[in-house]
Amino acid sequence: MRFLQVQTDSGIRLRCYVEAENPELTVGAECVVDAPRVQEFATVTYIDPTPSDGVDPVDRCKVLRLATEEDRTRALEVHALAGPAHEVCQELIITLGLPMKLVRTYFGLDKSKVVFEFSAEGRVDFRQLVRELASRIRMRVELRQIGVRDASKIAGGTGVCGRRLCCSSWMNEFDSINVRMAKDQQLNLTPGNVSGLCGRLKCCLQFEHDVYRRHDRELPRRGACVRCAQGEARVVDRFILKRSLVLQFEDQRLAEVGVDEVELLSQSRGNRGGGPSAAFIDDPEEPLPEQDGLADTDEEFYEQ
Repeated sequence: MRFLQVQTDSGIRLRCYVEAENPELTVGAECVVDAPRVQEFATVTYIDPTPSDGVDPVDRCKVLRLATEEDRTRALEVHALAGPAHEVCQELIITLGLPMKLVRTYFGLDKSKVVFEFSAEGRVDFRQLVRELASRIRMRVELRQIGVRDASKIAGGTGVCGRRLCCSSWMNEFDSINVRMAKDQQLNLTPGNVSGLCGRLKCCLQFEHDVYRRHDRELPRRGACVRCAQGEARVVDRFILKRSLVLQFEDQRLAEVGVDEVELLSQSRGNRGGGPSAAFIDDPEEPLPEQDGLADTDEEFYEQ
């Protein structure tokens, strides 16, 4: 069994598997995949070079066959149908006054079903919409609510880094992200500073978190007493990635010193005023101290 990644004609990326080796199934090859809801026309974008024996393919899409000329013709036909169907659904949403945003419309390659994906703040009663769509389109209709992250992944865009959004360029799945990751990275916890285009916490917080945690363990906590070439001082601030400390001496003088230039004298375990890096952790498995009022999820954070 071999795993590969494909880009479907509806614009989504899927991790698929193929049971038998096929020398014609290369990067750029067109194929038909059994996607989660319908069969779709797709293009192979990556092939895992290592065969995977005994890997459970549950929840994975299967490559059914290499695309034929007939499949290519059908793909063009269903692609042409998606635009008008999308307009019909959008018109009905406005007419019925439904609190939902239509994101994407696509047909199965065999034209057995049309799928409408939408985002909304809460649950939406779309039964009347389904009936209206079925009578207008004369086909089996499925409405599927997706999250705001998925909607941004489909829409695409450019992040504050100047690059294409990670979710729309290479990510296949969303990892769990919480506010503590932003706190650990000493970020200003305002929604505009830590939010992506989707209005939720940036995915890149999770990418960088392990690096910050690893370096954090190697630095003394704020309030610790240290000795350096300039004398004894107390740590008042830390720059994790620079691996440097801001020290305050007895004469209230401040100086920035590299962590390798200081000797730790004592820790101040009672100090919680130092923010995200207020703990020097000797045991890598020891968790960060609890911080009252810190939201752990997107929903809790954006409700505050």
